[in-house]
Amino acid sequence: MLKEVTSVAPTYAVVDLETSALSPEYGRIIEVGIVQLSAELEVEQTWQTLLNPGAGVGRSDIHGIRRADVLDAPTFGQVADKIAELLNGRIIVAHNTRFDLSFLHAEYHQLGRRVHLPALCTCIPAKHFIPTPSRSLQSCCETTGITRQRVHSALGDATDTAELFTLFMRLAADGKQIGRTAYPTEWQRVITGEDGVSEISFDPLAAVNVPIKIRG
Repeated sequence: MLKEVTSVAPTYAVVDLETSALSPEYGRIIEVGIVQLSAELEVEQTWQTLLNPGAGVGRSDIHGIRRADVLDAPTFGQVADKIAELLNGRIIVAHNTRFDLSFLHAEYHQLGRRVHLPALCTCIPAKHFIPTPSRSLQSCCETTGITRQRVHSALGDATDTAELFTLFMRLAADGKQIGRTAYPTEWQRVITGEDGVSEISFDPLAAVNVPIKIRG
């Protein structure tokens, strides 16, 4: 069953992935972390799983995941319905949505399932709210005083992104910035990337009534 983002008060699913490569053309998802946020930006639940990619895990020195760690883990296909359940009806939030959504699209495509995932990228408002030359998650967290959880673990990074997103939403509501003088008055733009990856305006009210479609 398809569910739709409801009007006025959308809820969110903050997503982070660890992957075996930097492109879905060459790698697979090996870990998923999801933090569900209510319309009031309160954490409702968290979910994490390792995934067996059926091949190598890539740079273990970066993500800390070894081949032995995923041997008994489920495949993406085995948890695809669970992930869909966690995402359906919510606006997806990620730090660099183009990366995360490209892998989700690729994994569902391999299962013969088409997806449309409305998403907000926390990289976009970072340049408006915080005086940092880099919009990496590490730099954004350092600048805003967010204490990092497990760096380069999917749930740790999703948790940090959720905290950053909450901060940006509250700054936007108050019309404030951290170390900035120019406030972005117009976020009503739609950015459509390659490979069918779409991002919607950071303004949550611009995201209403956008269906999240995961077809089996």
